[in-house]
Amino acid sequence: MTRLRDIALVVRSKNTSPFTYALDIMFREASDYERFKYLQLVDAALISRLYAIPVDQVLDVIYFDPAMAIKICLVREISSGAPGDRDVYGAQQHAPLLEWEFEDGDDETAGTQLFATIAAGLRANGYSIVPGALAPTLADSLLQQLHALPQAQFTSAGVGREQGQAHNPGVRRDKTCWISGDSAAERQWLAWAGKLQLFLNRELLLGLFSFESHFAHYGEGDFYRRHRDAFRGESNRVLSLVAYLNHDWQPADGGELVIYPEGAPAGIRVPPAFGTVAVFLSEEFEHEVLPAQRDRYSIAGWFRVNSSSSRRADPPA
Repeated sequence: MTRLRDIALVVRSKNTSPFTYALDIMFREASDYERFKYLQLVDAALISRLYAIPVDQVLDVIYFDPAMAIKICLVREISSGAPGDRDVYGAQQHAPLLEWEFEDGDDETAGTQLFATIAAGLRANGYSIVPGALAPTLADSLLQQLHALPQAQFTSAGVGREQGQAHNPGVRRDKTCWISGDSAAERQWLAWAGKLQLFLNRELLLGLFSFESHFAHYGEGDFYRRHRDAFRGESNRVLSLVAYLNHDWQPADGGELVIYPEGAPAGIRVPPAFGTVAVFLSEEFEHEVLPAQRDRYSIAGWFRVNSSSSRRADPPA
């Protein structure tokens, strides 16, 4: 559990009229704001519960992107300056919000809500893009682990699989390091992916059997041309997953993932912002990574089905 006061830059209250007041929440990190907005963690029902008031006294909940802020408008119980009023300026009404504890992304309830959001997107569109999906503690641990790895463990990424793989700098220029679960951060990541796998198998009957993933580093100018992660009918990689570990990513930094739905007039651009997770059907969507203008860090992973045969065990030893 995490308290709002521990991640918010500002939590305050003030009158908006003699009969109404507003609560303001301003966030330090864009990833925290985006997660709250995407999952609608602050809504009228929450405010009604925290303040023990009827839900119709919560007039509005506004997510304001330019300020990374949430404004909640409420009816005053006693109008400003009236007999019995103990807060003329409405400046002392934010205490319940300050102490509110919400579920982190590692919490089972929050994880279920997130996984349900991902499943709904896959069911409706074949892809799901969730800003702030990774809990900040997990994302930061993974970023620290990535930076702690010796550069010698990162190799120039290839194109193709197994014996057919080859390095082609005209197609992709990132460097990768496979995640084996040797560190605590890697084990936490694999456990998170395992929970997502179980949930998607239960909800979407995908038959996902195994998961593989690697860290990826795109330097300035690096890219990955348009491609698919699996060819139709091969029945190996079923779902592709990308998680981003970049603080304070700006539009000028480039490096967006672009997903191309078949028949759509344009691709869907996904900024590689800290904590964002994108999941999509591997066979269905061509995608690319646009040239990055600064160091760009991510994890790419794939959920696979069991393709064992009498001649080959899956996964191979």
